Amino acid sequence: MQATVTLPADRSAPRVARSWVNDVARTLDAPLLEDLRLVISEIVTNAVKYGPGTPIHVCLHVRAPGQVRGVVIDHGQSAHQIRLRSPDAMTPGGRGLRIVHELADRWGVEEGSTHVWFQMARRRPN
Repeated sequence: MQATVTLPADRSAPRVARSWVNDVARTLDAPLLEDLRLVISEIVTNAVKYGPGTPIHVCLHVRAPGQVRGVVIDHGQSAHQIRLRSPDAMTPGGRGLRIVHELADRWGVEEGSTHVWFQMARRRPN
């Protein structure tokens, strides 16, 4: 199943994105769905905070019950470098992409853009 949503680049976007994920990805295993909501929320928050203020597009490809791929597009300038940084414990913020890095199996930025993509799958028991 594939789905796309366009969000306003405002403070409501992360909340709206989480609600949308609940609707379109409800066939995923519960732990994966929880992780997906957090990953989407963090990437959308960054798009609101650092993007150009234009609508944000979120695309998901869900293969129930255990796989999902997605991309968040904010149409920002590729000159604005998206990178994983080590957060300073005393500085607020800076942890969003660290969370994405920990929860997604793979993630990255499409070259020459600020399109953040990710892949996630349920964890199989050992």
